[in-house]
Amino acid sequence: MSTSCQGGGKLAIITPLTTNSSVLSEPGHASCLPALEEEGAFLTGFCLPEAARALAAEPSRRAGLLSPAEESLFRGLRSEKRRLDWLAGRGAAKRALARYFREARESTPDLPAIEISSDAQGAPRCSLPGAPSFSISHCAAGGLCAVGRGGRLVGADWEMVVPRCGELARLFARPGELPPGPDDRALTRLWAVKEAVLKLLGLGLAAPPRDVEVLPEIRLHGRARRRWLELGSPELRCAVAECGACGIGSSAGTGRTEVLTTGGAIAAVAHARPSLSGDRA
Repeated sequence: MSTSCQGGGKLAIITPLTTNSSVLSEPGHASCLPALEEEGAFLTGFCLPEAARALAAEPSRRAGLLSPAEESLFRGLRSEKRRLDWLAGRGAAKRALARYFREARESTPDLPAIEISSDAQGAPRCSLPGAPSFSISHCAAGGLCAVGRGGRLVGADWEMVVPRCGELARLFARPGELPPGPDDRALTRLWAVKEAVLKLLGLGLAAPPRDVEVLPEIRLHGRARRRWLELGSPELRCAVAECGACGIGSSAGTGRTEVLTTGGAIAAVAHARPSLSGDRA
């Protein structure tokens, strides 16, 4: 189902997808969020916080994931939180990109060969020829990466459901977007969709979140709309997975990592097939 945004381009209704503790297909490892993936549109990769902690503690494990340049970058990160977030994002991204290259080339490169750097705007880039658009996000629930299929652009955001001040919400939301009463899940979902769309557009938070309006159709304003027009006014879609159980722990006596019930988290992936007349700065 789609609707027309201001200016005539078609922007699709958000697809809500509710998941549960089975969302992680390979507990304890970087895996994927299968309920979030839209067929033919994008792939995902996921990395649990405890996997990131194991990587941080053991250089031999990192050697199987990072290139020498990435290892040097990791060692230069000062805070433990920044290191763990960075490793969770890299773990998720490399597994997702490995899935992509396995499909596209029928062979899987070694993970250290899938070297990831950042462009001038801070967006992630992969050094391998033919690398797709991809987007990385992380929160207390782990690292998430979305990889576009078929030349699609993607933007991903992954947010814990936490209390959000009404005054803050009014800074990033337009009046018609706000829920009628206190609703942390609705506000988190709204923020995740906005950030995912802005990341797809290559703007990130350099553009005001209010430039993306979600009602639930997506309408663009200001800088976001100008960038969308530069890309050829592609149809935008955004998949949303509401994960009601996103704490991490181990089941007693099983040695198996599981997802435990907490306030939850929300993952959003925006994707679009760019127009032939568009470009990506």
